[in-house]
Amino acid sequence: MADWHVIAAGLGEMQVRFGHVIQIVLPTTSTVIATWLGAAVAYARERYLTGGTTSDRLAVRTGRLRAAFTADVRTSGQDIIGRIGYLYETPPGASVHEGWPDNRTSTTIRPRSARYLALPLTEDARRAAPRSFGGTFVQTSRRGNLLIFQKMGGGTIQPLYLLRQEVTVPARPALRPTMIRFLPLILQDIRVAIMQNIQRG
Repeated sequence: MADWHVIAAGLGEMQVRFGHVIQIVLPTTSTVIATWLGAAVAYARERYLTGGTTSDRLAVRTGRLRAAFTADVRTSGQDIIGRIGYLYETPPGASVHEGWPDNRTSTTIRPRSARYLALPLTEDARRAAPRSFGGTFVQTSRRGNLLIFQKMGGGTIQPLYLLRQEVTVPARPALRPTMIRFLPLILQDIRVAIMQNIQRG
């Protein structure tokens, strides 16, 4: 699970020093974190998880990866814990794209049980497994690539999958650059909100 925690801890100590102010600080801090994490989710989905695939952006295929990128905020005693990232039903591949957990720049993927990875070349191939197609055969292309072809009407053939023994996928993180951008904004807004509450108290 690729996620990032924002924890506002030690708020209980403020209660000792400022008494009733903590009753205002807790919900205010929670609201600030929730608001900014919501903005961060919207930013990440639009900036990194929408559009065509580039060096730092992923194309939308099924939309599962983008939908899984979300945030939540909860209170635990006197602490507020905000989480952002792929929190629920993390799609396979999210960790690869994020370079999780060690900030790697790429990940090499190899088949687990089959001899080759089947990389789809058409929209139909993206939505189905190679065995779901009838009239297929494997042949080396003129460029030396091993392909799965399908026999079509009129004696034509169509390439469906490129076969590879391994593929290196570059990381295209959304979580890390989003939080590098938003964490200073969250911290600054929390400081301002707390000081305003203390001054009013």
